[in-house]
Amino acid sequence: MASLEDIEVTLSGANFASFSSVSNTAAANIAANSKRTGISFYNSGAGILYILLHNSQNVTTTDYSVLLNAGDLYECNNYDGRISYGFVGASGGTAKITEVTE
Repeated sequence: MASLEDIEVTLSGANFASFSSVSNTAAANIAANSKRTGISFYNSGAGILYILLHNSQNVTTTDYSVLLNAGDLYECNNYDGRISYGFVGASGGTAKITEVTE
């Protein structure tokens, strides 16, 4: 089975993908994007990654939509609102984020 780093994605037409590798210990945000068709989060670190799908709140260890342990993948389609994420209250971690837009 291929790891996330081994997968090559080719998009054609009007679709585009942006890829980010992030490391943090505090909440960070991805702005709402009306052109977003999908987004994925892969927790490539040892900490717990918290994700909150909410237009005005920041993610916390008690306020989250999704919790990803090391090696977990979360894919979200058809949500174009703001996303808050982070390794909140942990010693940090690393995640790979891919956002697909029209």
